[in-house]
Amino acid sequence: MSRSISGSAITITAGHYAATVLTVGAALGSFTCNRRDLVLPSPVDTLSHAFLGKALVPWPNRVAGGSYSWNGRMHCLPVNDLPNDAALHGLLCWQEWQVAHASADAVTLTSFIAPRPGYEWPLECTASYHLDPDEGLGMENAFMPSVDEIVAYGLDPTGLVGQYQNELRELEQVHGKGLVAKQLTSFGHGYDWQYRVNTRTIDDSKTYFYAYALRVKNLLNSRLASADSDTKAHYQTMLYALDEALNALNKK
Repeated sequence: MSRSISGSAITITAGHYAATVLTVGAALGSFTCNRRDLVLPSPVDTLSHAFLGKALVPWPNRVAGGSYSWNGRMHCLPVNDLPNDAALHGLLCWQEWQVAHASADAVTLTSFIAPRPGYEWPLECTASYHLDPDEGLGMENAFMPSVDEIVAYGLDPTGLVGQYQNELRELEQVHGKGLVAKQLTSFGHGYDWQYRVNTRTIDDSKTYFYAYALRVKNLLNSRLASADSDTKAHYQTMLYALDEALNALNKK
């Protein structure tokens, strides 16, 4: 591992594949197969062209005028794209990341955004690269937003974090930031998501029952036309029971 203009270069290999990761910006410096470039390389001893291969955290693209509103307050970011009067590609592109783990075929880098004017929230970030001899390059970027940031940035498509924002914020204050963020993939995929964030105070059973009842109802209706007389009578009885249950829920 050497240190130069773009930090340190970590090389990983697997089979015919090789990649170089640069610590400045957690950038992908090169990726080759049988020594042929698969991406435009960015050597460690040169200042990289624009934002080539870098991790764009905590935002990609441009914030117009470098300013935005959050909770009724205006925040001003450093404008680094003068021709377009914009704050471009986050805060970590030109910062040295730390190597948390390195092996022959994988490397993980971490960085931390301390609260500052324009971005007043602490943010822990991870960038991981790994090579597989058959599949090639894999990459994961992760950060641990708070419950409020999940809602603000629209990171939970189910809307459940926003629906129970106060309860989950209280939970996070006890167990630490990132507790809910680590479980985002479990939200909306079953009734046990409350247990995965260690809380049973949030009861969303009505929502799940209603959703599954509608799915069963749609399935029965789709098979009703092709069913024989005995099966059709059975389906109609089930549909009647489902309608009664759904109507009862709507009245509560």
